[in-house]
Amino acid sequence: MNLAVIKEIVQTEMAEKHNPPRYIERSTKYAHGQRVASLVLRLRKLILPDKNEYDDILTVAAWCHDICHGVDNHWTAGAKRTKIILNGYCTPQELEQICSIIAVHDDRKPDSNYSDLIKIHQDADLLDHLGALEIWLHAAHIASRNGSITNKLQYFLDTRPTEVTRWRDELNYDVCKPIYDDKIGFAEVFMKRLAVEYNGGIWNEEALLP
Repeated sequence: MNLAVIKEIVQTEMAEKHNPPRYIERSTKYAHGQRVASLVLRLRKLILPDKNEYDDILTVAAWCHDICHGVDNHWTAGAKRTKIILNGYCTPQELEQICSIIAVHDDRKPDSNYSDLIKIHQDADLLDHLGALEIWLHAAHIASRNGSITNKLQYFLDTRPTEVTRWRDELNYDVCKPIYDDKIGFAEVFMKRLAVEYNGGIWNEEALLP
């Protein structure tokens, strides 16, 4: 595969799309795909250290996995669209492997019989949605919708802990769990501090003031 050519095709397809919801900046899903591609290769080296022959497959699948984000069953639609736009730029076998990852990338079941390539992609994709970038996107949502910080704080402090437990259980590999915990921990501390400062308080007041 010629990754440089394929990257241009994917960028043309995705980079100027809003990729709903429209409150986030243009090309956000294109950028997400670039980040997942970097992360998925890092995870592959940890999980399958002797399988670098799959790196191009993983890279292209990461670039394209959200190519139809915003439509119903975007994973199925994304696999179909990728097969169309990359026809002739990959071998039929390569394209089948790429699309097989895209088609189930949101179907996270650690006890599944999916291949390691699919599972590594699923973990990389999940991890990229969390941490500092998650906070940034929540802030963008509030700003664009004239929303309330109070509502987001309520979500992070009350509802999200249950979701966080469920998401962690969806990870396929133990090596990903410390990364996940670090991202979740960062977001939790940030939101707790925001809750204090939003109400006019001083974070860590006991240590800072006499």
